[in-house]
Order: sequence, then C-alpha cells, then structure tokens
Amino acid sequence: RQKVLRIWQKRWGDRGIARRLSDARFAQALSMGMRSGLPMEESLDLAQGLLEEVPAASARCRACRSLLEEGCDLAQALRQTQVLPASACRMLALGVRSGSADSVMEEISRRLAREADQALEDRTAQIEPAMVLVCSLMVGAILLSVMLPLMNIMSAIG
Repeated sequence: RQKVLRIWQKRWGDRGIARRLSDARFAQALSMGMRSGLPMEESLDLAQGLLEEVPAASARCRACRSLLEEGCDLAQALRQTQVLPASACRMLALGVRSGSADSVMEEISRRLAREADQALEDRTAQIEPAMVLVCSLMVGAILLSVMLPLMNIMSAIG
C-alpha cells in the first residue's frame, strides 16, 4: 500500500483535488505560524513539513524559502513559486501593506480549505452514481447465481 501511495504521490499527487488539498494545508500551517508570531522562514519550514510526501509541493516550498532569503516579498515569492494561487497572493500582498497579514492569511486558508472541500464533494457526487450502478449489478449477479440453481432444484423436485 505504501509503495502504491508513494508512486501515486510522485506522479499525480500535485494535480487536481490533491493540489487543492495540499495548498489548503500549506495555507493553514502558514497562517498558524504567522498568527503565533514565528519568523516567516520557520513558518515556511513547518508548512513544508506537512507536504513532505508530495515532492513537487516540497520543492516549491524550498524555492519559496530561497526567494525569501534573497529578500523577496512574501506574496511575490509565493506567486513566483506558485505555492498559492495568484488571487491569494494578491490578497496577501494587500494584507501585508495594511499590516494585517496574519488575519488575511487566515482568510486565505479558510477560502482554500472551502474550495478544496467543495472540489472533493463535487468529485464524489460525480463518482457516486457509477458506484451505485456497479454495486447494483454485482448484487443482481449474485442473486441470479443463487436463484438459478434453486429454480433447477425446485423444478426437478416438483
């Protein structure tokens, strides 16, 4: 199971819904770090720790940290490395200018989590009818495999 999960994470773990979920987790960790008063580099390191299982996401976090060390603005570094969506980076840039970066980052994390949950629910709603159909066909096949021999036995008896 772990091998299959690792292979999936390397190939497809940074696309679609998985990307949205990892973005939301990163934003939540960064928000908590900013809210608690940790230095930005340490907050990024802690947030990167949550994304260790996805190599591409971890690489983006390392690139963002290196841009911060070069003196780049946080929102600009997040935008250039594509760690967060561009709209979230614009909101963060405005929050940094207004002096409320931690509360803006909390709002960004809330929005990203809500979007990721909605995407997951939408995908589940797409898959659920197919699963019901497959399960119904399997139950029908099992019933037929039980009932047909019983019918042969009943016709032979009576």
